[in-house]
Amino acid sequence: MHRPGRRAVVHTAKGYLKVVRPGRAEAVAAGSRVGTRLADGAGLGSATVLATTGDTVRFAALPGIPVQRLSADPAWPAVWDAWADAWTTWQTLPAPDLPEHGPGHEAEVLRTWARRADAVGVLAGTPWADRLERTAAALETSPRMRTVPAHRDLHDGQVLWDGERLALIDLDTVCRAEPALDLANLEAHARLRRAQGLWSGRAARVVGQAVDRVAGAGGVEEDRMALMRRATLARLAAVYAFRPRWRETALAWADEEWCRGLGG
Repeated sequence: MHRPGRRAVVHTAKGYLKVVRPGRAEAVAAGSRVGTRLADGAGLGSATVLATTGDTVRFAALPGIPVQRLSADPAWPAVWDAWADAWTTWQTLPAPDLPEHGPGHEAEVLRTWARRADAVGVLAGTPWADRLERTAAALETSPRMRTVPAHRDLHDGQVLWDGERLALIDLDTVCRAEPALDLANLEAHARLRRAQGLWSGRAARVVGQAVDRVAGAGGVEEDRMALMRRATLARLAAVYAFRPRWRETALAWADEEWCRGLGG
């Protein structure tokens, strides 16, 4: 996996090597170690940090494959039952020293993607620049909510299953955020996978039901889920605008979701 100018992940004989911007490795390793403690507390696996340099972090290999590739497996419902149990626990774990990611921070994420898209014109001629800004403004004026431990980029590519246990990767982004942030992101990715033809409608619904279960257990208010769904749709529209293979599919999906009310 390669994100030009930001990071790359290389599979080696000794695990995985994450290459980051110079000077960022220690922060990535520190966040990952905190994430590992949280994962342990929720009964989830995670990749152990083995070593760092100024611009690399070496992780041990994890068993399992991304759940993104398992939607046709007979164990699919059991996988998401296990995730719902684990995530309900994850969101109750004490983590007072984690950095906070509030609505204002998420607004800046949207504006960052809007600037990137504007710089190369990938959203030109679409309503997404305006939607990104309107959603960012709505986030900024929304109330601060209680915060819980959050992955901050939770989706099907970040969750592994080895047949018995779930594990998480890319835990260096852990923070404290409102519960709806991770839940809306995971749910939106499931719906996108259906639009991409990667998952069946049934598979996507199983994930949605698991998300609803965790939201109910955590007392997440529907208006917060709605706002975070809206933010996730706007962000994914910008992110996938940079991916030629999926650009048209993702933008059509996001527009349909937005117009039928899931985007606000």
